[in-house]
Amino acid sequence: MNILYVTDVFPPHCGGSGWSVYFFARALRREGHNGQIFSLDGPSREYDGFNVQSIPLTKSQTPFIGNWLRENRDLPKIAAALKPFIQKAEILHAHHRFSAVALAQAEPSRFFVTIRDYWPICFCSRSIYRTGASCNLNDFTRCNAEDSQLKSIATPLVYPWFEARLSRWNALIRKSQKIFCISNYLKSQLEPIFDEKKLVVLPNFAEELPSIHRQDLPERILLFTGRLER
Repeated sequence: MNILYVTDVFPPHCGGSGWSVYFFARALRREGHNGQIFSLDGPSREYDGFNVQSIPLTKSQTPFIGNWLRENRDLPKIAAALKPFIQKAEILHAHHRFSAVALAQAEPSRFFVTIRDYWPICFCSRSIYRTGASCNLNDFTRCNAEDSQLKSIATPLVYPWFEARLSRWNALIRKSQKIFCISNYLKSQLEPIFDEKKLVVLPNFAEELPSIHRQDLPERILLFTGRLER
């Protein structure tokens, strides 16, 4: 089966979401399926036998300018570039935020989406200051204040744009066949905005490593699993 994976990032230089996509695609390749990778981190490359086509998203140090450019310039271009790949694939699977939106904008007849964090309900994706089912102006302002005072001051002016954009994005994601969530908790947080019948829990794929018995560990240790924020 020919599978198209659309992902914000992909190895060798990426975070956990990109590696999870790689392990997922590699596991299905071992089962005899063909995988084409389309990433949004550039440049195009080959990694472990996977052909990775890529169009990088715009990055900007100026507050909010990058958001506007990605929405109005990058995503339409990526959606158009995806269409030839869509025609050759039997299964379309988008991983993460911009990938999911771009694939949905390409208007395939069937596609699947994996959501790894809180971007459908939080403008900053982190959900640190979210006080309701989704972030409001006050929540967004507090989140931007963590980055800079300038962003905090400008937030009330740009909030209507971000609110409208998130509404458009979620409307696109609702067109997917299934929405995979990486945990039961994330699924519970997304239930107010998506059809519960479409939400399916599918944990992140990870590399299987041999167990190692360590002799030098202290008697008591602290194990933390989660995300650290400054």
